Amino acid sequence: MRTPRLLLTIGLLAAPFAVNPALGADDGFNACHAKPTAQCLADMAFAVGQTLPEQEAARYRLAAEQSKQNLKDGLDQLLAQGGRPLSVADHVSHYADLGDFAKARALLAAQNGRADRAQGHAALAASEAVHRHLRDARDDLRKAAALARKLKGQDADLYAHYAAQAQLELGSDGPALETAGHISDASVRFQTLLALSQRQWELKRKDAARASLTAAESSPGADALAVARQWRLFGDEEGFRRALETAEKHLSNDQDDAAARDLSSIALDLKEGGDVIRIHDRISRLPDPAWRAQSLVTLADAMPPAQSADAAIFLSEAADISTRLSNPAEKEALESQLVHGFALLGDRAQATRHLSQLKDPKRRADAFIDLGGLLAPKDKSGAAALFDQAKDEIQRQPEQEDQDLALRDLIWAERRAGLDDLARQLPEQIVDPLHKLLAHAELGDWPTFDKQAKTAKPSDHDLQAIAAGHAIDGRFGDVLETVKRIGSPALKAETLASAATLAAQLAP
Repeated sequence: MRTPRLLLTIGLLAAPFAVNPALGADDGFNACHAKPTAQCLADMAFAVGQTLPEQEAARYRLAAEQSKQNLKDGLDQLLAQGGRPLSVADHVSHYADLGDFAKARALLAAQNGRADRAQGHAALAASEAVHRHLRDARDDLRKAAALARKLKGQDADLYAHYAAQAQLELGSDGPALETAGHISDASVRFQTLLALSQRQWELKRKDAARASLTAAESSPGADALAVARQWRLFGDEEGFRRALETAEKHLSNDQDDAAARDLSSIALDLKEGGDVIRIHDRISRLPDPAWRAQSLVTLADAMPPAQSADAAIFLSEAADISTRLSNPAEKEALESQLVHGFALLGDRAQATRHLSQLKDPKRRADAFIDLGGLLAPKDKSGAAALFDQAKDEIQRQPEQEDQDLALRDLIWAERRAGLDDLARQLPEQIVDPLHKLLAHAELGDWPTFDKQAKTAKPSDHDLQAIAAGHAIDGRFGDVLETVKRIGSPALKAETLASAATLAAQLAP
């Protein structure tokens, strides 16, 4: 949920987070480069983040404090909040959740606005109740209610969001549901009701959880897939199927985004242990042949290795539909998906057969790159041959910029395949100076990059994208080298935090 922009500056926050001793005049790049662990990358992100304006710096201080308990949770919160400034209630809630009620109260005492104080007291009451400070929680909730009497619109909605949570934690499920029902914004109301339901289920108050979820489901603007997930968690198959049917109706009515209609409910069913036969039956009833075929490929790609025989059947069914499609663009798109699907199964013959149906040089190049990348772990020489064919297709593309971008994609693929010698030959074939420069960054060729950067100037967002690619590949040394060249401190900090989350996931 995106809460409203309530505050641009906050006074009297905690004292600045003590910078990691490893971070010196070079911002810790040299020290971290020797061993770029998740913790080291995160410490750098927190340190750089504190140099930002107060509102942003506060987010990094809070994430640093959270990371003392759990590094991944601190990073996840930091990145999730990146799209909006934190409200006073957010800060109060974070401090209280960490058990630092003194800081939470000091921040709350510094506020003059009625809305900030009402929301802050309600958020504090919710955290106090979780920590079993029940008398304090009831007292803060009373103060919040008194302050909220004259609030309207978004201010009133955000107060009610926190107040409902506080009432729930105090065991007042009925009043919590009633408070949430008074929220005027449909999205905020739905998110509040869903959060109540999830928390009530955690607290073993199952009847109350079902009542809150029913209210959420009937709320205008409800996310039917989120509701379906919750009913499945509750073990209520009837509720799950009902919500899933609603989600499918919404998806089928969305005429502007065909990609969204490849049934995200399929992945949901599989993740939650759904019945593949029932999913297949539902796909078979889809009215549009192209949508039906794409959904079959999506289903096949999501199948675990133990069900590869079923996946092959679904792909064959999609391939049969492909022969009957009259729209060339739809057929081309489906054939490229079939290349990927059969390659995932290890069926190189079928993947190659569908690749031969592709006419567009760009799709053919993408398919050769895809197939080569999937083949590389077993057959590097075979992958190299496919990458050479991709290069031939790239050279057939009529637009030079398309060629340059495709060559950069090929560099990433060859590096991931362990074919760095081949990748190093590609930058000289790129014409545009900026794309050539970024290709050297993708290769981690920093001496050449720094030399050419004097004439071609990459944007900070270009460099952030390069860093993300290195992080995905686990090349955190190259991430640090890229971040050194980003000018914006905000993007430096954000990029380091993102890399740290990936490092945390990849760590044994």
